[in-house]
Amino acid sequence: MQPNLKDRLAELRQYLKALPSNIPVPKESKYNFSDFSLDAADWTAEIGEVAAVNREVRFGSRAGGLKIMERGPETEAAVDVLETWIKKYPLREVGV
Repeated sequence: MQPNLKDRLAELRQYLKALPSNIPVPKESKYNFSDFSLDAADWTAEIGEVAAVNREVRFGSRAGGLKIMERGPETEAAVDVLETWIKKYPLREVGV
């Protein structure tokens, strides 16, 4: 992984940990990044694994800007997902 990208992911992790306290930490997350897997086999076959990861790793609609609706371990685990897939496909952009 490129050093600059590694630094950017570390920075993203810190930003996610420091989200404002008025954003709730839910009992049950809608993100579930700590248990991420590609369950879109049809998408993977149709558009490829990298594109399928890009499609699956979302915080919601990007229209009108990024809106993170919850904070906590599941939100922060998005960085782990990005690190995993960027290591697997280092020459392609996976969500970053």
